[in-house]
Amino acid sequence: MNSKSSVEGLPLKSHLDVTRSLAFSSPAGSGKTQKLAQRYVALLVSGVSPERILAITFTEKAAAEMKERVIEILRRSYPALYEEIRPKLARFRISTVHSFARSVLERFAFDHNLTPNFQIIDAVSAELLREEVVREGLLELGSEDSDLALWVRHLTLTEGWTGLLSKVSYLFKHIPQSYLAVNSAPAALDKTYLTAWHELKTSWGPEFWDASGFSALPEPTGHREHLRAVRTHLEAFSSRFLTQKCTLYKRIPKSIDDRSGFIKKGEAFYRYYRIYGLWDARIQTEGFLKVFRHLANLYHERKQRDKVLDFADLEYKLYRVLYFSGNWSNILASFDEQTDHILLDEFQDTNGLQWAIVSKLVEEWRSGMGAKTELGKVPTLFIVGDEKQSIYLFRGANVEVFRRANREMKAWMGDAFDEVTVKENYRSLPNIVEFINALFSKLMTGGDEDWKTSYDRFLPLRNPEEGLGHVEILLTKMDEKKLMVERKEAEAETVAARISEIIGSLKVFDKVNGNEEARSCEYGDITVLLRRRTHLEEYERAFQNHRIPFVVVQGTGFHSSPEIILLRQLVRTLANPKDTTALYGVLKSALCGFSEDEICKITFTNEGGDFWERFVNSPISKQARA
Repeated sequence: MNSKSSVEGLPLKSHLDVTRSLAFSSPAGSGKTQKLAQRYVALLVSGVSPERILAITFTEKAAAEMKERVIEILRRSYPALYEEIRPKLARFRISTVHSFARSVLERFAFDHNLTPNFQIIDAVSAELLREEVVREGLLELGSEDSDLALWVRHLTLTEGWTGLLSKVSYLFKHIPQSYLAVNSAPAALDKTYLTAWHELKTSWGPEFWDASGFSALPEPTGHREHLRAVRTHLEAFSSRFLTQKCTLYKRIPKSIDDRSGFIKKGEAFYRYYRIYGLWDARIQTEGFLKVFRHLANLYHERKQRDKVLDFADLEYKLYRVLYFSGNWSNILASFDEQTDHILLDEFQDTNGLQWAIVSKLVEEWRSGMGAKTELGKVPTLFIVGDEKQSIYLFRGANVEVFRRANREMKAWMGDAFDEVTVKENYRSLPNIVEFINALFSKLMTGGDEDWKTSYDRFLPLRNPEEGLGHVEILLTKMDEKKLMVERKEAEAETVAARISEIIGSLKVFDKVNGNEEARSCEYGDITVLLRRRTHLEEYERAFQNHRIPFVVVQGTGFHSSPEIILLRQLVRTLANPKDTTALYGVLKSALCGFSEDEICKITFTNEGGDFWERFVNSPISKQARA
């Protein structure tokens, strides 16, 4: 069948032209998944075998949904083709990037020191394993006397235990291997800071230097000790010369007699303070990289022992295989022999590493020198996404990759490449769409930089006769002095009361046989989105009081509730007091009530072997038992 014939009776559109590569910007509610499925069907209609099409989605659920839509289109519009392809349904290559990476790595496992039967752990299991390894690793370092242990103590004192854990977690979620490649922070700042320190001392003179308390501080030769002392001192002293925004005061206090001398001292302090900020970051970064590298190695060793890989491993190992393996040319040749077309869904959530993988896979395609050129085949790359929906920054997604990919595809393919922006919205009613247009057109103003996303107005295409949609803002009058819990309780009560009011009164619309039919709103039509789960209990309580039936999606669950977690940790501690992770959880819980600072003092200041012995011998433990 001709490659430019229509699909499902639709006239030829750019996403159905299988002779061209496309970057398709498709916003929420514009039928993005349907267009991706239509593109896939158009390839099948043109005579491409399903084994030669690779479709990559972001989640397993999306992959299953796309496969279902492809099959449905074939059944309804191309029954003969469906019967022909049905025996090959198992060969459809519609998967996540991680499933694809696994399939490649499994074929070359022995060449890259991988056990052939390695298992993949999901994001939740990986995070739980990392947390366990990180806590155990930090607590073990607390009982040592190495340079690394001193860095842990320093970072705990300067960043706080929670702050240190938060930063470690952040790096693990953002392609951790890239940070392991960084050896240290720039050491040239040490000399710059030492010069700034002595220049400040000279400018102020010995009398003011002593009076300001700087003479009592350790010299910069001992980085950690000096930094901690200076940090503490500057918290109280810097306000003498600098505003809260760290700028010099424009007005000199009337109590100052030597105004000229005050200005000179202030300018000297400002010059020093700017260098100090950079040096502070350099020392903290150096220490943090050392600690993170140690923890990352522990995590790697644990995964090797358990014969598992996480999602980040799959991406990074595939990247290394494609760019640095001795077999990279064989792998690319094998891929090129099997694949003629690539479809990428949710491209706005792609990170730089994933795009580098795709770029390498199509290297021969864009060079125009591969086997496909000799056979007269035209391979295509089809990416679908929406910059405005890039929500996976915490996983390393980078909205800039979308624009960079567009530029690179244009450079590779020239006139055989198109950029298409869809503005139609089939999902929401007009008033809701116009509200979103009015709000986000002011928030997303765009710019020259790739990360500055511009907003394109949606065109609402749903327009039932009986309603245009409804937008309202609920305001809760509360005294600002009230506790956060009380304010959240009031907000939850307001939401619950409003839900009770709209049930049976507001109209919703169902699509029946292509027509919009109105009916009264039911509980199942309502979704409540919370920014965090911190105050979920307040909403659950309010809904129960108003007799509102509800289901918590991705809530804590029975086994993950705080009470059950504490019982498990308590049993583990009783069975093995040297289980540092379980002991930490028991001490931190409401059962014992130890603060992070108290646990850190036990870890870093008491004599003894492991964490349990340090706890038993600590003054705070003896006081609690008395």
